[in-house]
Amino acid sequence: MAEDKKSFILYCDLIHTIEKMPNDKAGELFKHILEYVNDRNPETEDLIIQLTFEPIKQSLKRDLIKFENTKKERSDSGALGNLKRWNKDLYDKVIKKEITLKESLKIATSRTAIKKVANIAVSDSDSVSVNVTNNKEKFDGYILEIQKHRQFTESWYMQHRVSKGTLQKLLNTFIISLGLKDFKEQPNNLGDFKKHFVNWCNTQDRLGKLTEYKKNKSKVKGAL
Repeated sequence: MAEDKKSFILYCDLIHTIEKMPNDKAGELFKHILEYVNDRNPETEDLIIQLTFEPIKQSLKRDLIKFENTKKERSDSGALGNLKRWNKDLYDKVIKKEITLKESLKIATSRTAIKKVANIAVSDSDSVSVNVTNNKEKFDGYILEIQKHRQFTESWYMQHRVSKGTLQKLLNTFIISLGLKDFKEQPNNLGDFKKHFVNWCNTQDRLGKLTEYKKNKSKVKGAL
């Protein structure tokens, strides 16, 4: 079953099959069904169980496909709603099928990151704004590549024990630090960017500046 699907449907007309089975076989069939929906891949040599379970299995598969389609439709609908509210131009392009929803969401995410950086940069100093603006496309590309690198992101979350979803926030903060010239050398490629970011995170962690992002703040605070 799907990871977030906690229930399944058995249809009423199954009674016409079950009532013709001995009680022990009916119990065995029900156990087989439960093992299947819990992804235990049950196997049986019993021909009766095989024959009675097969149509049930196909029904469960059809219901799972419907569930996944409904889930995607709801997710897409919610994404479109947010796009219409905050990025009307992108919404219009999706409706006209000039770009895909996935492409529009990437652009919207990039805009949000740039906007956050730019707002802080303006209040800090003109030099920050210049440094970030000149490199925004390059840095946005690095961020997208890092988010695609699952092994890196999982390792990073495990090392710093921070809550899921904080990587994007810290990447944005890191870009600001680059604009503030916290680093003598600016990263010129993805490898340098990742190396600078990892070193920066390690320093922030040692200084206790990642505390607010930790999974269990009370334990972290008590340990410092």
